[in-house]
Amino acid sequence: MAGEDYTKWNLRRKITQKLMLNVRRWSPADGQTPEEVLDFPAFTRMNEQVEEWLQRVQPGGMVLFAPNTPDTATTLALVDALQRAVTGTGAPQMLMAIDQEGGRINRLGEGTCLPGNMALGAVGIPDNARQAGRIIGTELHALGINMDFAPDMDVSSNPLNPVINTRSFGENPQAAARMGLALARGLQDAGVISVVKHFPGHGDTLTDSHGTLPRVDKNLEAIQATDLLPFQMAINAGLPAVMTAHIQYPALDSTTARSLATNEQVILPATLSRAILTDVLRDRMGFKGVIFTDALNMDAIAKYFGVGEALVRAFEVGVDMALMPLEICSPGDMQKLEDALWEVEEAVADGRLAEAAIDASLRRILALKATLPPMDARPLDQRLKEARRVVGSAEHKAKERALTASTVTLLRGEGIVPMRLRKGQQVLLVVTCEAEATALRFGMERLMREGKLPPVAISSYIYNGQSAVEDDLTALIQSADFAVVISRIGNAEQLQPGHWQADLPKATGDLLASRGIPWCAISTLLPQDAALLTAAPALMAIYNPTGMSKAAYENQQMAFGPSLPAAMDVLFGAATARGKLPVTLYGLDENNMPDVNTVLYPRGFGLQ
Repeated sequence: MAGEDYTKWNLRRKITQKLMLNVRRWSPADGQTPEEVLDFPAFTRMNEQVEEWLQRVQPGGMVLFAPNTPDTATTLALVDALQRAVTGTGAPQMLMAIDQEGGRINRLGEGTCLPGNMALGAVGIPDNARQAGRIIGTELHALGINMDFAPDMDVSSNPLNPVINTRSFGENPQAAARMGLALARGLQDAGVISVVKHFPGHGDTLTDSHGTLPRVDKNLEAIQATDLLPFQMAINAGLPAVMTAHIQYPALDSTTARSLATNEQVILPATLSRAILTDVLRDRMGFKGVIFTDALNMDAIAKYFGVGEALVRAFEVGVDMALMPLEICSPGDMQKLEDALWEVEEAVADGRLAEAAIDASLRRILALKATLPPMDARPLDQRLKEARRVVGSAEHKAKERALTASTVTLLRGEGIVPMRLRKGQQVLLVVTCEAEATALRFGMERLMREGKLPPVAISSYIYNGQSAVEDDLTALIQSADFAVVISRIGNAEQLQPGHWQADLPKATGDLLASRGIPWCAISTLLPQDAALLTAAPALMAIYNPTGMSKAAYENQQMAFGPSLPAAMDVLFGAATARGKLPVTLYGLDENNMPDVNTVLYPRGFGLQ
């Protein structure tokens, strides 16, 4: 790349440098249905078809997902093969990206998950966020991954946001900005580029842009004071990259376009809005770095525009790099991308897209790449030895445990927490899945090994789909001395009366109370479910539902959610809960929807 004059590149090469692609799954034969494609094997090893395609296309970047990264050896080898397929042609090294936010957004099969943004926000110490970012970045760097689509800088303005929720640091814009900037600096400390997201803000939506086109109806003053503020602070701090949101913001741009797919007029989402990306982000806010789209294959874009049209519109309004215009899973997808690239070239030929604007975009992309260290030229086996020393290391896991325990927020429990059990007593775990039970069991067994909990018997019950307490759960309660009940609410629907995720924890608590059995409720996702659990003798919010696989139980270098084990550290007195709510928790109305006129627990509340 050094010294190469990109202005002499042909148009196709310039365009593909503006693409960030992915191969999550792969089949040499095309699938006929979406279900067939989902059954394709994970793409974990380079093959001749993909290698030849990469050599031909020479994309500017690739993004990895969990199917690509099951373990350290596989991830390192795949990243190396992807990079060498492209750089072997003389093209610049790719931006090799991943969504490794921490908490419930974790892609690495081996590694350190960390508690996640809202959990870190519950403590509110920027140095903790920087430590988290440094751990994430150090592990990614060891694997050859040079970019992280993190941190999430969205402000949690909607208590029932189904997609951002605990990915946000909280509802206070200044606090969210400080924590996000600290995590980004931790990534940068480790040599990994941070991409803040999702501009101009995804925190005040009630729908998920993966499946629909959300809309934010705030006025301009509210948008500037809340949603835009963290991004302005990131820009002022010199952060180099921003990811857009597929969200309508009529107060920023009410321009409509006719959907090619549905023939309806729709307000342009931020990703396809010149007013938002050029007039607001570049001109008004002063951003000089690289603009990435969120995945263009998400329904918020794909449902309304074809692949090629979406690319043209994105580049037309100022996007630098288009993420995942479609999933590449088979040779047929490669041809679909080829067709889309022809559409972009035709848009340049017709004067709709200016090549000068593409050149300006390339300057920004190549300037960002120039900040990367050279690719590691050491033999793969040497790099693997180092990666195995770093990724999921005992040092990182110890820091993770300490950081996570401090984030636990105790809402009820005076006189109960810490819980003192006697040898041989029965503890019942009421959970939504096996991974939760495994994580809680691991946490308790770890305390027993450390001498911080006497030997107790542990049983578990998985509830999934039923709202009422059934005979098998009643029998387990009959013999229990103490119970832990998990509540996992992720959206408004699950909070409704009659939904099993809202009903079963409450019904279980009622039965435990009638039998005089002490119990602790743990809110693992949207903390707003605390309003359903006010009768619990002890109540914790941990902001991270990620459990633990059997593989991670046997080998803790594998990735697992640290928050459920940390809740056991707090519950049984091995650690002190220091978390304070980073969001306001409201009472519920007759439809179990948050009533903003009734504050149940204010932001900043938390027992110690």
